Amino acid sequence: MTVKLIKSDSAEIYQMNKWLFLSVILVIGALFPGFGTFVAHILGVTTLTSLALYILTAFLIIVSLEYQIELSKKKKQLKKLTQEISIMNKKIY
Repeated sequence: MTVKLIKSDSAEIYQMNKWLFLSVILVIGALFPGFGTFVAHILGVTTLTSLALYILTAFLIIVSLEYQIELSKKKKQLKKLTQEISIMNKKIY
């Protein structure tokens, strides 16, 4: 799905890297379930399901934070461009 979105030009590569990475991790986890259980026990988490929940929650929080930062930058840029257009219009008239 991620590759399809990139090929159809619906999404940028830099936006989809994290989702591609997550899907690769999920495939590896599906192929080697014992490794996930091993990592869970090393980290002191009782079950693999709990570890997956913790990791996915952290991942989604990080992604949300990245998007919030990007949105703030775009809002500042939009405000600046609006002010510049307003100044240009004032000079014309």
